[in-house]
Amino acid sequence: ALKGQNKMTGSWGETILYNMLVAEGMEEGRDFDREETLRNGLGGTLYNTDSGKRMRPDYILHYPDRTEVIVDAKTSLDALSDWYATEDAAQKEDAAARNLLALRTQIKSLSGKRYQDYIRDGYKGLDYVIMFIPNYGALQLAKSLSPDIFREAYAQGVLLTTEETLMPFLRMIRIAWTNFDQARNQEKIVKAAQTMIDRVYDFSKAHTAMGEKLRAAQEEYDKVSAKISEGGNSILTSAHQLLKLGVPKNPKKPLPELPEE
Repeated sequence: ALKGQNKMTGSWGETILYNMLVAEGMEEGRDFDREETLRNGLGGTLYNTDSGKRMRPDYILHYPDRTEVIVDAKTSLDALSDWYATEDAAQKEDAAARNLLALRTQIKSLSGKRYQDYIRDGYKGLDYVIMFIPNYGALQLAKSLSPDIFREAYAQGVLLTTEETLMPFLRMIRIAWTNFDQARNQEKIVKAAQTMIDRVYDFSKAHTAMGEKLRAAQEEYDKVSAKISEGGNSILTSAHQLLKLGVPKNPKKPLPELPEE
C-alpha cells in the first residue's frame, strides 16, 4: 500500500478512516457521508472555481447542530516507504525531504479546494478541513524536518491528524450525537409528563364538577323527600287523612306508613 499508485494509497487511507468511523459506532448517511458531491440549493453539482473539478471530499462528518466537517484522506507515502527501505544516511535524508514535500503538496492542494466554502445552504462549516494521514510515521518524519508543520498547515485552513489524534475528535462527535439524542428524549419525556399533568387537571376539574352536581341533586332529593313524608303538611300525611275520610284504598299501591312522631 505504501508503494502503490496514488489512487491505491488514497483508497487505503479512506478505508482506514472508514473503519475508524464504524468502530466509533457512527452511521453512514447520518453521522457521515463519503465521496458525496457537494451541491447547491437547487441540487446542482458544485465545481471548484479554480480547478473546475467537482467538489467531492472523501468524507463529510455531521454534527447535530448542523455543522459539517470535511475530512480528506489522500496522502502519498512513497517517500516514507523509501525511508523505511534504506539504511543509507543520504538516501534517508532525501526520502525525508520528499516526504515533507509530499505532505506540503497535499496540504496546498487541499487548501486550494476550499471545501469549507461550499457547505450546503442551512448548514455551517469550520474554518478548516481535516487532512487525515493514515500513517503516523509520515507525519513524525515530516515534523523532524519541519517542527511547525501543524501551524503551517493550519494557517492554510488544514488541520493535520493521524489515527491517534483523530480518534478523540471522532469520539467528541459521537458524544455530541449521544447528548443530542438524550436531550431529544428528555424533551419527549417532559412533553409526555406535561400532557399527563394536564389530563390530571382536567380529571380533577371534572371530578369536582360532578361532585357539585351530585350534592345539588342530593339537596333536591332531600327537599322532595321532606315534602313527601315530613311534617303535618306532607303529601303522605294528606293521603292518609283522605283514606281515613273513606277514600277507597288501592291494594296494589299501598301507601307507606307515616313516620312515628
